[in-house]
Amino acid sequence: MAAAALLALPASGHAAVMTIGSDLTKEANVFEAHGADAAFWNTSIDGQPGAIPADGQITFIRVKGSVVDDPRHRRYSGTKPLDPQFHFQVLHPISGGRQMRVMLSSAPFRLPVTLDGDSSAETQQISGYKPVNLCVRKGDYVDFNDIGGHEWSWPERSTIDGMHVQVFSRTPGSTVGFYSKNNGTNINSEWTPAAFNQGEELLMQMKLATAPDASDICEGGYMQHIFRGLNVKARSASLSARKRTVKVAVNCPVSTYGSCKGVLVLKAPINGTLTTLGGVPFNVRSSYGASLLVKLSDQITKKVLKLGGVKATVTADAHDDPRNDKRAHPTVPVQKKTTRGAIRISPSS
Repeated sequence: MAAAALLALPASGHAAVMTIGSDLTKEANVFEAHGADAAFWNTSIDGQPGAIPADGQITFIRVKGSVVDDPRHRRYSGTKPLDPQFHFQVLHPISGGRQMRVMLSSAPFRLPVTLDGDSSAETQQISGYKPVNLCVRKGDYVDFNDIGGHEWSWPERSTIDGMHVQVFSRTPGSTVGFYSKNNGTNINSEWTPAAFNQGEELLMQMKLATAPDASDICEGGYMQHIFRGLNVKARSASLSARKRTVKVAVNCPVSTYGSCKGVLVLKAPINGTLTTLGGVPFNVRSSYGASLLVKLSDQITKKVLKLGGVKATVTADAHDDPRNDKRAHPTVPVQKKTTRGAIRISPSS
């Protein structure tokens, strides 16, 4: 069961990327063929729920199997070349789960085509796909949506209407949802599943990225807003003997949610001892720069002046502020980061 990599979080419970869906170890030995557009999704795999376990983004999908072509169809007059096109779609349950709404659809992808009677190595190949911005929410399903293709029926076999899509397996304890309608599975369409095929598994495995590994286009994702901390720009600074202050130039990266908040501290070796010169709290808005004024004690000022200046380490312990940024989803956590820099502090002339 654990090897099935079903819809459960990894043991740590904190991983931002998880593998969900089929484990792809079973044989693709069942085909579906429907003349109209057809959607398939795993409602359960080996007795485990098939719904998406968390908000996030589907970043990579693997499908096992192929579209099996009839080698005889090429002699039929007027038959155009087979197009094994399909899409991945996000299905959101509505009406208490009795119906589905198509929320998103990927760009078109294609399965490999094999011929009836080809070797197992050809018919059991695994293909990988990278959908763009395929956002999902907890409780959604991701379907495999083929284009049907009545024109690619096998004339000698009246039971096969459409492309022979062999990406399914006979699996006790698994169930595949099904719906088919010509031009009826587009985005925003709402429909009641036509059937739930017991003992069948869609051989489709997905990578679900969440939090820092998901795009901010998807709920809870903040890949573009990983907190990099306060940037210490200064390489030198002047110490005002009269005011006992040092100005440190900093900025807050534009990708930061809200602002960079925290405390900046200056330390330097004085007479062989690492000494804290002073510190200052800061709150610098995202994409803005600032000159932070660090106040030194009278005693420290005199020591620095006597040495003719010091080489200091700047340490900024900071966090961002997603609660005050409209771009951030409510589930985005506060991120922390410590940054450091080195500056030469010299007496002002």
